[in-house]
Amino acid sequence: MDSWVQVSQILSSESSGGEQQFLTYSFLENDFESQIPTQTSPISLTLSIADDDTLPGFLALKAASDAREQRVLRATLPGGSTLYYHAYVSLNETPSTTKGQLMAVSATFSLVSRFTRYSA
Repeated sequence: MDSWVQVSQILSSESSGGEQQFLTYSFLENDFESQIPTQTSPISLTLSIADDDTLPGFLALKAASDAREQRVLRATLPGGSTLYYHAYVSLNETPSTTKGQLMAVSATFSLVSRFTRYSA
């Protein structure tokens, strides 16, 4: 794809993962354990999006999910800063239905590297 496609009608955004993992060790002469930080757990972002399969953003997410290739996600924040994520896209097209709320689908972005932030 040669251009950006806006994903509109986002209802919520959540992130998960990124917890620090540790190597725990103890020397024979010690009666206590120590730990060294190693890596973090995988990070994913999940967007809840109003269910409208005619919107360009929905169609772009579906194409990216079907392709199973890495993509770049760009998020522009209200203050003008921009975040870039390198991720695999997974679209769950089955809408969730909650009484009194819009039907929604979810798009999950499984990060393959840390995000990059550019200040406004």
